[in-house]
Amino acid sequence: LPNSQSAARLGDDIVLDGRQLDARDTLARFSHAHLPAPVDLTPLADDGSGLLRVHLADVTEDANANATWAPGVYTVALRTQHAGSPALLSNELPVALAPRIAISPLNAGAGDIALSVACSPRIRDGQRVLLLFGDRIVAPDSIVNPADPQQPTALDFTVPGVAAGTWTVRLRVDGADSIPVDFSGATPVFASDQQVIVS
Repeated sequence: LPNSQSAARLGDDIVLDGRQLDARDTLARFSHAHLPAPVDLTPLADDGSGLLRVHLADVTEDANANATWAPGVYTVALRTQHAGSPALLSNELPVALAPRIAISPLNAGAGDIALSVACSPRIRDGQRVLLLFGDRIVAPDSIVNPADPQQPTALDFTVPGVAAGTWTVRLRVDGADSIPVDFSGATPVFASDQQVIVS
């Protein structure tokens, strides 16, 4: 996974390592308990390293990404079928897909705070959802998937009795947490759009 993350996110590349890996006639198959069918992706061209790289397209590259995927834990396997031969399916390994979230508001007064969170990809029926606000865990007041399947899930939370300070926010879906870190600089830092400043 990129940046030594504990989970992948849409927009990331993941690297599969193993024996006798070949991108020819091969699909990476991602299976999720809350999806009706696996997601099959074609690995990027083999660079001769013996590793296979798979890109997880986000909504800027695939308008249907929010509806195709769900946050949470997947198993990934390789399915290979050369012409004239039966399909071969590798063993499966777990990989977590972290949600990406947008938080509103990012500034609030001390006391009870109402937060709205947009989650990509969309949350599916039956998934366990919690908000981690600093060291507090909060259940959602509501979870709504808009009629347009390309739109993210909208969640509302109430965080009671919040004191002044800067609070990092994460969304946990079936055990996979959003990643509140900005890796774009030389040193990773908490992303400002993943924190709420309370005064």
